[in-house]
Amino acid sequence: RPDIVPQVWTDELRTLESAVPAQSTELVHETIQRAYGKNVSEVFATFDDKPVGSASIGQVHKATLKDGTRVAVKVQYGAGNEQVMRNDIKHGKELFKWLAPEQVAVLD
Repeated sequence: RPDIVPQVWTDELRTLESAVPAQSTELVHETIQRAYGKNVSEVFATFDDKPVGSASIGQVHKATLKDGTRVAVKVQYGAGNEQVMRNDIKHGKELFKWLAPEQVAVLD
């Protein structure tokens, strides 16, 4: 929220948003295989291995279904990233304690 934090902080936080590294193509394909019981090529006519965006809990890929429908595929990371997600929540709460302390109780 640029109305609360100095612009320089907002700019830095935006760079952190986009600095999350993508998971490997192999892991993405394995996750889809487990979810659908089929290979990526069996589920999608096309699948872009380069994610549109990534975060600590998952990433999004462009794809086309077999019927030609263009879709966004959200691939959520498995339980191995539970600690990463917990840390993200913890750090978010710490930030909210400073920025909007009245909202922290809602997050608990």
